[in-house]
Amino acid sequence: MVSQDCACLCGASRFTVHGNPIGRFFCHCAICREVYGKPFADVTYFWAESVRLPDSRAVEFRRHRPPPAMRRGTCLKCGNPVVSLLGFPRSLALAFVPSQNFLEAAELPRAGRPHLL
Repeated sequence: MVSQDCACLCGASRFTVHGNPIGRFFCHCAICREVYGKPFADVTYFWAESVRLPDSRAVEFRRHRPPPAMRRGTCLKCGNPVVSLLGFPRSLALAFVPSQNFLEAAELPRAGRPHLL
């Protein structure tokens, strides 16, 4: 995967991811269950610099725990998850994108298997 377009479920928050994913996983934590409204979150993660975020007016970021917790971004129109950012120094920052937001999800790695860089 070199570049892929992504969007929240309503399509109002569109963005692009460049590069290969680091991996994909299912998260069952209470925060993910609340944010996703499902029993688990299916998430594909990248280096943060790989993600070109949508217009800042389309996404609202919120922390569900005190820092250094992840900043979770949801679409202002539909409320669905768009992207979450884990704030290490910029060169080590990670972006977690709901796998459902990829327009061509078949190109994503299988969950539970880290992708070799």
